[in-house]
Amino acid sequence: MAKGRKPIQKTDGAALPMDPPPELFTQSERSAWRRLRENLVRSGFTQKCDIELVVLACRRMARIERVTAEVEGLPCLTIEGGRLHPLVAELRNLETGLQSTLGSLALTPRSRSSSRAKATEVSGAADWENETDPGKRAVLRTLEGLSPEEGEPRPRKKPKPR
Repeated sequence: MAKGRKPIQKTDGAALPMDPPPELFTQSERSAWRRLRENLVRSGFTQKCDIELVVLACRRMARIERVTAEVEGLPCLTIEGGRLHPLVAELRNLETGLQSTLGSLALTPRSRSSSRAKATEVSGAADWENETDPGKRAVLRTLEGLSPEEGEPRPRKKPKPR
């Protein structure tokens, strides 16, 4: 029986396509695809077999935009009896579902911190040392577990009180 850490499964290098799949036909869904794909390619944790989950996330992002616009147009966030308007409840449900989907794609801080794979261990991960854009450079440094700013020590986790 082998001891030590389990081997980390790397991506197979099959990237998400540049163009949105035909399942995404509204402008809002296609816009969400472009934004989400950029983040996924940068992180390097997603491959082509994850496309169904990415499509689901894009649809949720588009629905959130539509429902948010409706909620902003409401005269009041509550209905008779002091209960929340059904659109507000729907917006909450959509946001919770999107958070779960993004976590499955390793796009939330918690999901990245719980992943055993570092950015350098994943094929296709960008190299922060050669990145010229300061914003992207900070994101890539964070993916590797470093401080976003150069010259700063890596933040330490505070011990939990007992």
